[in-house]
Amino acid sequence: MTTPLMFMLVGTYSVNNSLLDLVVLVVMGVVGYVLRKLEFDVAPMILALVLGPMLEKTFQQSLFMSRGDLFVFVQRPISAVLLLLLFAMLLAPFVAWRRALRRPFALAGPTR
Repeated sequence: MTTPLMFMLVGTYSVNNSLLDLVVLVVMGVVGYVLRKLEFDVAPMILALVLGPMLEKTFQQSLFMSRGDLFVFVQRPISAVLLLLLFAMLLAPFVAWRRALRRPFALAGPTR
């Protein structure tokens, strides 16, 4: 247990000779531990960390080419449909949660 941790600390410090890198390593390790205990799925977070900067860059380029006009994203039918599907997927959990609050609890039968 302590040997891999020691290698991580020494390796992180040796890259830039910075204590800030060690603090970031420890904090991210604690965050990862807490997320694992709370049973969060790590794959979507890694995907977001990889694709997020690329998405931000292309969004910024699109806005620059359209001179800041957001209408450029719904001018084409395919992009408009994809945006509508995105908003529907974002709203679906909220709608399901609201329906579950309105629905009376059904009794499944006698409990033992």
